[in-house]
Amino acid sequence: MRTRLRAASVGLLSVAAVACSSDPTGFAFGEPAAARDADRAIQVTQFDTPGFDPAAIDVEVGETVTFEVTNAGRTTHEFVLGDAAMQDEHADDMGDMAWSMMADEENALTLEPFEKGSLTWTFTEPGTVLYACHVDGHYADGMVGEINVGAG
Repeated sequence: MRTRLRAASVGLLSVAAVACSSDPTGFAFGEPAAARDADRAIQVTQFDTPGFDPAAIDVEVGETVTFEVTNAGRTTHEFVLGDAAMQDEHADDMGDMAWSMMADEENALTLEPFEKGSLTWTFTEPGTVLYACHVDGHYADGMVGEINVGAG
């Protein structure tokens, strides 16, 4: 009995150690960064149609970008960075919580009409990252853009 308990304890401690040593941000595609470390700034405009301009952006692995986002619409919009799974999960969560809670997330901005904001991000893995708005079903209506992260 003690052997089983000891084995179970060791197993749980191993899992906990791995969980604690993983990326603290939890973002497989990159991490938040300071604006002073940005390699460049990219202007992004949000519209009520709904949509973003530009609809697609190219960056390189290791590049740090400040997204300077302007809400040109008359309704609140989000700018949420995430892979497709994260965006889908956030879309599901929007029905369960107030959208204003996203304001505290490291990978997101919530902008009121005509408001501007910025988010700086370092991209660490090649692939596709999406930016989207989930307010009032905008994501389902196509308010999503694509960041193509090249291997360099």
